[in-house]
Amino acid sequence: MKKGFIKVCLALAVPLSAAQAQAAGESGLDSLNSSVKTVTGKTAPAASKPGGAKPATSGCSKSAKYNFGGAYFRKLVTHEDPAIVGIQAEGTLPLIAFDEARYYTDTEGNDYKTGPLDRPSVYTGASSPSNELDCGLGWDRVYLSTRTAVMVAPDGGHYQLALDKSVLFGPDGGKLASGSAAVTAMESSLKLKPLMAFRPFWRTTGMEKPDWHNPPLGAKNNIYFYPGERIKMALNYIGGGKFRLYVSAQGRDFSVTFAQKGFERTRSFKRINSIDQFRLENGKRVGNEGHDVVPTKTRVTGASWSTTSILLGSGAAVPFSGTHCVEQRGRDTNARYSEIFRSSGWTPAGGETLDITP
Repeated sequence: MKKGFIKVCLALAVPLSAAQAQAAGESGLDSLNSSVKTVTGKTAPAASKPGGAKPATSGCSKSAKYNFGGAYFRKLVTHEDPAIVGIQAEGTLPLIAFDEARYYTDTEGNDYKTGPLDRPSVYTGASSPSNELDCGLGWDRVYLSTRTAVMVAPDGGHYQLALDKSVLFGPDGGKLASGSAAVTAMESSLKLKPLMAFRPFWRTTGMEKPDWHNPPLGAKNNIYFYPGERIKMALNYIGGGKFRLYVSAQGRDFSVTFAQKGFERTRSFKRINSIDQFRLENGKRVGNEGHDVVPTKTRVTGASWSTTSILLGSGAAVPFSGTHCVEQRGRDTNARYSEIFRSSGWTPAGGETLDITP
């Protein structure tokens, strides 16, 4: 970890060993408190000044067609080809400094909505003439196998909150409050905020509802990944209208096979680094897709890809660079693209380092 990398409106977990991650994912609060460290009160790494950024062309060709707006995304895609059956990459998850003014607290009992309105994500996906697929890692709340959410106090102490808000446990595991009214009052008094990390997701289209998926709460594969960690990520079309997503870091492995129709004949694949966004409408959190990006001081820095490869049905792996990749920009970020997306270190193996600085 680099020193002085993060200043956030809530605590962020730093990388864990495989044993620590297992403890955080499968045991109670005692293990979590001894395993998960937090970093607060430090400064995010400096980014290059506006006007001095390197254009984020990455050696790929540029598409003349712009994508819809609503997120600060860096999107590189393959050409559409039935011979392409997947994409794989190795890299480092970014460090994050959130805009404290864009923090949302839900007051209607939907605790999963509480948190930053800017949600960093690192993911892959696929497109066909009829369907779109996104899957990878998104910023989400940390839940334990006991079906409780981990909350963080300003001093870094960890608390455990029942999902129905019926019980709040303290850092020592003792019960602090019972009943939703008492729990809510204690939560407010202690100024608790949810612990968050990167969590696997897959979003299908044209299938039965819901189209947004995460590992089930309490399941062993509900694994979390943390800023600064080295990861491997792969998405494969395995035939029969099914895909397989794989993500690993420091001995922790997540995989899921799921159905997604519309990709049998041909397909393209993509690699994306993004700050996905919510906006406020009448004081309520709503999705921002299809709208212009919302100005924010959130910064996502230090992301990198060391290698990215396109997987062919023949078994060959082709570097994701040059004529094999196309840069697709958002219509609402194109004018300031090289200022927002500070790309450097592009390699013929499909590698690059990226800061997103809206």
